Amino acid sequence: MKTLVVLAIVILAAPVFADSYEYSPTPADLWDLNHGRAYRWGIGFDADPAEEIVGAQLTFDNIRNWRTEPNRLWLTLIDDAPLGVSVFGDNSSSNYFASSGTELNLYENIPATPDDLAYTFNLGQLALLNTFAEDGSFALGIDPDCHFYNDGIRLWIETDTSGGDDPSVPEPSGVAIITVALGGLLVRRRR
Repeated sequence: MKTLVVLAIVILAAPVFADSYEYSPTPADLWDLNHGRAYRWGIGFDADPAEEIVGAQLTFDNIRNWRTEPNRLWLTLIDDAPLGVSVFGDNSSSNYFASSGTELNLYENIPATPDDLAYTFNLGQLALLNTFAEDGSFALGIDPDCHFYNDGIRLWIETDTSGGDDPSVPEPSGVAIITVALGGLLVRRRR
């Protein structure tokens, strides 16, 4: 009977496959995000085609403005770009990547004291990221309108193959199998 319980649990868990990926640009701090530059970071995403991106977060470790003054930091999702980091001269006060991607967020007045900054993609942005990543690559545009010291930038992506279902909620057939198995184990113990 114990074997039946273990088998039921394995069957219930088998259809769900989840994985996570973490990426960092080179160099990891993007040269401390100089205010006269814009950075495009092309990322190769070679996940199994059955995997769907269900979560994404872009993190800046210990980011801080070089001094206390008004500032901006734009984050943009870009469909097609060469892999790796490309740097562009940018002395404007607008988003350098506005015409080549979808703006994810604009941060204003990041303080001069170091703190971690984490941007979590919303559902619409995750859907767009899935579309962009279908061909195996996508890019992020990072446009600082000030100088931002930081200790590294990371992109974390979580995927699963459950077809968009919540993997923490078991299938009804799986619940039935476990219920029958546990009921049988309970009856056997009573005898």
